[in-house]
Amino acid sequence: MENKRSDEYTALKLKNFDNNVQIVKHEFPDSESSDTDHRFRDGLYQSFVSLGVLSLLVHPGICVTLSTILYPQLNITKYQNAWIASLLSIGMPIGSLFVGPMLDKFGRKRTCIFTAILTSITWAMIISLPEDFDLNLLYIIRFISGIALGLATSVIVYVSEVTNKHWRPVYLATVSVFLASGVLVATTVGIMMPWRSFALFSFGVSLVNITLILLVPESPHWLVRFSPEQAKRALVKLNKNKQDFNEEWEALEARRSARSSSTFRKARLLSREVRRPMLRLAMVFTFQQLGGGYLVVVYALQMFQTVVQSATTTSNPAPTSAPTNVTLPLVQKHEFRLGDLDTLCFICVGVIRVGMSGLAVLLTKHVNSRPILISSALSSAFSAFAFAAVMSGVFGPVRDLLPLFFVLLFLLLQSYGMLVIPWAQIGELIPLSYRAKGGGFMTAYAYILMFVAVKIYPYAVDWVGLASVFVFFGLVAALASVYVYLYIPETHGKTFKEIEDFFK
Repeated sequence: MENKRSDEYTALKLKNFDNNVQIVKHEFPDSESSDTDHRFRDGLYQSFVSLGVLSLLVHPGICVTLSTILYPQLNITKYQNAWIASLLSIGMPIGSLFVGPMLDKFGRKRTCIFTAILTSITWAMIISLPEDFDLNLLYIIRFISGIALGLATSVIVYVSEVTNKHWRPVYLATVSVFLASGVLVATTVGIMMPWRSFALFSFGVSLVNITLILLVPESPHWLVRFSPEQAKRALVKLNKNKQDFNEEWEALEARRSARSSSTFRKARLLSREVRRPMLRLAMVFTFQQLGGGYLVVVYALQMFQTVVQSATTTSNPAPTSAPTNVTLPLVQKHEFRLGDLDTLCFICVGVIRVGMSGLAVLLTKHVNSRPILISSALSSAFSAFAFAAVMSGVFGPVRDLLPLFFVLLFLLLQSYGMLVIPWAQIGELIPLSYRAKGGGFMTAYAYILMFVAVKIYPYAVDWVGLASVFVFFGLVAALASVYVYLYIPETHGKTFKEIEDFFK
């Protein structure tokens, strides 16, 4: 009787194995010419999957810039607006810390769906605010929005796992394109609409995000832990090229076998293969957040007003001597008019972020990531020093166009490397077995630094002046280029295993 059951069980396993083989044979015809076609088709399908999920990242860009749009339309003080700007960064680390356990327990796709739903709820809450609302309600909404944006780390993890090594660097670099697109939407559409109408527009975008995420498959890297057959089906759908499929499936099988082995040791934070990339990434994010790129986005209008006011002061000097490095209050009441120089520069911020992030995507397909990061840091350092020199009067009286040019040039040079590559490296440098939690920790760390920088910046400008602040930005960027050259490995065209082996 036992032998009969054993024979039936063996026959069932063979049948399942044959079915899996048929799946692969059906998807991979014997024609050798199909490999190139399939690789192109893989790129198209992985584009749909990746870009559909990545579209959720327009909301962080919108939310970061939202305080500048709200201030001219609300009867609030400059200090209240500072809280509106910074509360987002308080909620982000909380969401980032929760995202790791959620990704492991519920899966990559479900976590992305939950993030999109929570984002839509926050926009709905803004829309439903009464005419004469308590500002504390807006504070609470901004805090919840920060949590939702922190959970958006799930998007990076998902994209890193559904793309193969040929397309992964491109789509991970696209993360910043969508973030920048949100900034562009806010600096163009947002300034032309009442704040409630713009919130309704953003709510509609979030509904589109939910629909797109519902259409994508679950990550094979998560499925393989529970159902190898489902993981294989998902991987076949994502990689119809035989060679790419075999490479990805062998890597998945090796990882699943290692996980099921009695000698398997799950990567932990203090283990060498996790500690080394995490610490190095932490340093890169420290340079990124303190280097000024994001501060130009958050405080763009105030920077431009400071430059224009400084030029006006030096061209019409007071009878008594006055410093050329003039500062303005934290926020100045302002009405957006397309003919104003500062408004046009504010729109340029969004255009630059999108354009340079798009350039970064093209570069990462053909150029190694290290040279991109080093050149971005080094060139932006020179532009920061040039701005400081102009604002300090080294080249004569301050004229508004030249320092404005250097501010925008600084943002442009930061946007194709320093503001893009570190986020992509979360999905590459951190080991796969710790990526969900490690990515959450790293993102939380970056957002904590962002909160500190956003809160300190206006006071730093009051204490030492805008020129001195940009000297600090230049020094940070210069140090970043040296650090990347010495300690950050190249990831372009390498598999996860090759990257992990580097840190062991």
